[in-house]
Amino acid sequence: MAVGGYVGKILFVNLTDSSITTLDTLDYTDYIGGKGIALRLQWEFGNPEVEDGFDPKSPIIFMTGPLSGTPVPTNGRTLLAFKHAAQESGKCYWTHSGFGGAWGPELKFAGFDGVVVTGASETPVYLWIHDGEIEIKDASSIWGKDTYTTEDSIREELGNDPGIRIMKIGPAGENMLRGACILNDTCHAAGQNGGGVMGSKKLKAIAVRGHGGVPVANLDAILADKKKHLDIFLGSDTRAAQAKGRTAYPNYKGGGACFGCDSPCRSFMMPPTEPKGGSSCGWYIAYNWSRATFLGMCERQKTEYGDYYNEPKAPYSIDEWAGLYAKSMDLYGISGYDMLGMRTAGNWLMAICHDPIMEGKFLKLVVDEMGGEPGSIEFAQSAPRKVTYREGKFGKLLAEGVLRAAMEIRDNPVEYGLTAAQGQFVWEAYQRVYPTNYAVEHHFYRPSCAHPGYDIRDVMQSPVTEMLMGLGTRDTMSNHHSFHCIQDDIGHRSTRAYSKATWGSEEAGARYLDADGNPLLQNQLDSPEKDTYYTFDLKESTPVKPNFTVGAPEALRISRGTGMQTDSLCYCDWRFPCIAGGQGVTNTQTALAELGMDDKSPWLDTIYDPSTMTDMGFGARFYSAVTGIEKTEKELLEDGLRCVVLERAILVRDNNRTREDDYFNDIIHNRPDKNGITIPKDELKKGYDMYSELMGFDKVTGNPTRACLEKYGLKDVADELEAMGRLPG
Repeated sequence: MAVGGYVGKILFVNLTDSSITTLDTLDYTDYIGGKGIALRLQWEFGNPEVEDGFDPKSPIIFMTGPLSGTPVPTNGRTLLAFKHAAQESGKCYWTHSGFGGAWGPELKFAGFDGVVVTGASETPVYLWIHDGEIEIKDASSIWGKDTYTTEDSIREELGNDPGIRIMKIGPAGENMLRGACILNDTCHAAGQNGGGVMGSKKLKAIAVRGHGGVPVANLDAILADKKKHLDIFLGSDTRAAQAKGRTAYPNYKGGGACFGCDSPCRSFMMPPTEPKGGSSCGWYIAYNWSRATFLGMCERQKTEYGDYYNEPKAPYSIDEWAGLYAKSMDLYGISGYDMLGMRTAGNWLMAICHDPIMEGKFLKLVVDEMGGEPGSIEFAQSAPRKVTYREGKFGKLLAEGVLRAAMEIRDNPVEYGLTAAQGQFVWEAYQRVYPTNYAVEHHFYRPSCAHPGYDIRDVMQSPVTEMLMGLGTRDTMSNHHSFHCIQDDIGHRSTRAYSKATWGSEEAGARYLDADGNPLLQNQLDSPEKDTYYTFDLKESTPVKPNFTVGAPEALRISRGTGMQTDSLCYCDWRFPCIAGGQGVTNTQTALAELGMDDKSPWLDTIYDPSTMTDMGFGARFYSAVTGIEKTEKELLEDGLRCVVLERAILVRDNNRTREDDYFNDIIHNRPDKNGITIPKDELKKGYDMYSELMGFDKVTGNPTRACLEKYGLKDVADELEAMGRLPG
């Protein structure tokens, strides 16, 4: 029978010999699309001997999902997959990222569901994919150009068609920074060092244009569920805020949305300084995260090391600084999240510059080489360029990524004018921001700049979040925004129904259990009192150690399978699975109030009722309506779990991953937070063991058994692992 949602072909491009072939997408539908198909392609075409993502033998994969380019809401996502180039030497895990916009749907309109690129060109090139055709074109004239100039130049060369969508890298990717991103339009970025991987292949850009369509099996069913989805999110935070604008942000000039999306989370920022352009993640990130780095809001976070931040003295407007710094990184193609970032790497950098234990030594090095301290206009103007071109000691250090920079300072502190103790602090500061496997703390802890007043490890959310983090190869927010953001606000909603809606488990929604086994809720910013814990009935209680065994293993299985499903269908995980409308609402509103800003927000009247707003079945129903392949919610979850199993098998084959790689670093396991709480390895292991039993994994290694692999139709995978001596049992 005809299958909707897929246009039928996946491009396979070898840049070493310029060969171009195609694969039949329908051979891979058991893996849904997006991340799932990328996993299968990595298994078939990835080289297990690759030890660095910059190796030409390592492919980079760009995949859409069956919902891409259809009337399904939020269908503009594209999934990227490749071997990481910034992780610890010897690990080099398979990882993934993604971006929104319209590039993915346009690729399908051009006749292709995905693109696999392997090898490396001798000279700079870009790919031009249009209406079933592909050309490898010379990029020598744009090599070295910034991302905005690259886009304008390619579009002009191809005839100035405004419908052409261009994914490209900047000089940071060309120079193989271990923190370079890939940019689509002026604001949609994919991180995890995909930009450096493209640069290692001399691949400057991929331009796409098509005039075809994407077939769907049941348009009426799609439109009916689309209306239900819009009803659920009507009046949610992003839509309301973007629709009315924010007078508090003078540089905010309106919002925009990705292809087929109802939530305009893209902000167009017009700062008084160049460059101008879009800013993804909405006004609250574009402004608040930048403001935090600039003003040092998080200096109020008391840690065992003392204050993490001091307020930089710079007589510049926050809008001027934020606009210049953020867009400068976009121009060079630097990940503003992971390198010189506003939130993660920025936390590490601000710590080693301003913590009292450092005695100002590293700050002096940064100022001397960058012309200004982090948070200053001088730093914003020069740091991206100096890191991109590895200028000076600091530029060379950061160009290799935060992990290698921290290891270098730890091992050679004298070369940076530091003592051994200060070098160790630099390493431990890194560990606090990257708890495991070079995965940043994005919603694992919340030292977020928009949430002042917390200890850096004070807001661990739930045992499920921690287990997701340990099992992954990057931060869990890649496909768990809906889960995590609702968890953010669970404290003040305080209902068992909300917990159950969020995690599929009544017990697993809370971080702690009390002595009687009842869940406790850690308060959020607007709860009755800070640093106090409450039961579901809002009765004050005492924090105890996290519990990984009651509800959490079952919820972990559901959330891993559902997260994989979201990344494979390629719709937005800010909106799916549909938990409830208005994510992160009260935290953001309260953060604004603490900044002395207008806290009258249009979303305050939003009604939160999990019994009417939660609908975890959207994915299966949209998939069935688009493809014509009928799937129940449970059946599509199993397809997601097949991909979870295959992902673990890839990590076993390529990296010999075992249970020991699933734990966190010593800072997390051994050093208590201010409430005296740690994450004990033995307790975490109990949760992992129960999860392994549910999945059919071996408890000792945490890896899939032959029975598990064959259950999901992966006999060939089991055979290869057995031949390598890496099949448990």
